[in-house]
Amino acid sequence: PSERVVAIYEARVDGTDRFVDAGSARVVPMPTGTFGGPVVVLTGPGTAGSAELLVLALRGLPAVTVVGEPTAGSLSPVMARSLPNDWTVAVPNIRVLDSAGRSWEVAGIPPDESAPVTAGSFEAGEDPGLQRAVEVLGG
Repeated sequence: PSERVVAIYEARVDGTDRFVDAGSARVVPMPTGTFGGPVVVLTGPGTAGSAELLVLALRGLPAVTVVGEPTAGSLSPVMARSLPNDWTVAVPNIRVLDSAGRSWEVAGIPPDESAPVTAGSFEAGEDPGLQRAVEVLGG
């Protein structure tokens, strides 16, 4: 594989609804070669921030399957400001898009194979995502 863009950053122009190019995140293959076996990435609502960037980086690779539930949808770094009453407010100030220009904020990145935790599976001590991952890996 060759170098590829996995995320595009757009920064908010201060005080406006306009965004400008702020760079990108890229994956560069190791010169020593890449792992050729199957890989499963488990995701769910606790997969947030930098972990979501890892999902974007891995999900486009041919041997990778994302299993579980949508991620948290919280890819953007925040801009924090102190208020006069000693509170702090934090708002997203960068828009993160995938290589196709889609934003996964709020909705989260969907898995290739859905394996949600239900009340029944939780009560039974089962992990549907892990079970599906083992199946995908041939176990």
